[in-house]
Amino acid sequence: MSGDVRAAMRAIPLGDDYWGYIRDIKDASAAILAPISRGALLGIDSLIGQETLEVEGYCEPWDHPTWVYLGKWRFDNEDDAWPPPKYSYDILNPEIIQIYDRGRLERTKDRTRIQGMKKDEGLCFPGHLVMKIRSLHNMDSDPEEINRFAPLTSNWQPQESSNPI
Repeated sequence: MSGDVRAAMRAIPLGDDYWGYIRDIKDASAAILAPISRGALLGIDSLIGQETLEVEGYCEPWDHPTWVYLGKWRFDNEDDAWPPPKYSYDILNPEIIQIYDRGRLERTKDRTRIQGMKKDEGLCFPGHLVMKIRSLHNMDSDPEEINRFAPLTSNWQPQESSNPI
């Protein structure tokens, strides 16, 4: 991949008129960016180059979209386009560790390979991503309130939003 590949930048309503920001990366993941705003959305120019706080796998709210597309940000190199490797334990044999890295699954029993690696918790629903962003900024999260505008389950219908779009 060359530096010509770009990733979508999105604003995520966090409730209470706050907005968080993500940058799409490969493997249905997003880099959660450090800035948040209240009221007005930040422009893409003020987000490019901002610190990544964490990377999460996510599923976007397709049926009832609330995320705001802001534009695209070019990757400097191939490594930036991928989330860090994650691990999980095999369901049938917990002695086997599955390491997922750059679209490939590797199986091992060597536990030293996962030191410092994040455990794969699967894809977050949009409401869980909102809660993650809020927690990274030391903001309280009320799941009932968040579920009004961001799904916490697959069986969801939007209610009144505290971030009207």
